[in-house]
Amino acid sequence: MKKLVILAVAFALFGCGSNTDSDTSSQTKVDSETIETVGFGEICGGVEDIKCSSKLMCKREDQVAEATGTCVDTVLDKDIECDQTKAPVCGLKGRQKNGYLNECEAHRHGAEILHEWFCKVEPIKNNCKAPVRSVGNCEMFMIGYEFDGEQCQEVSVAGCEAEIPFPTLKDCQMECL
Repeated sequence: MKKLVILAVAFALFGCGSNTDSDTSSQTKVDSETIETVGFGEICGGVEDIKCSSKLMCKREDQVAEATGTCVDTVLDKDIECDQTKAPVCGLKGRQKNGYLNECEAHRHGAEILHEWFCKVEPIKNNCKAPVRSVGNCEMFMIGYEFDGEQCQEVSVAGCEAEIPFPTLKDCQMECL
């Protein structure tokens, strides 16, 4: 589907025919960037923003952009073999909600299944029982506050979006204490 949308936009912007009239023709130059990646067990992240190879993720001790980490495999149980049946589920692994091809793939990656279909950001504003969670597998770092039953605490997560109950410590304290 993404390819069709990209093709439609490209045709709309640039057309699909050739124009031989040199006065009205224009050239479009597309620049691409080669990204160097590192392998399993190697240092990633940091100020240099070192990326891991495909099927690996950068596991950081601190969820901040400048923190370094180690490239780890996203698959936790390599003994599980899954078919390619498309039955999407939303799974939770740590503090991250992610979509998986099917239940088997979610289990293979060590995720707890939350529900069928894709993940979405849930409305949790001002909810003292809601944890801070990221949604999607991106490297955008976000900070929020949650109540752990006794006190409000700062939590940072990495993802494409986030479910953040409280944007500030004061908001959390006013609502939950």
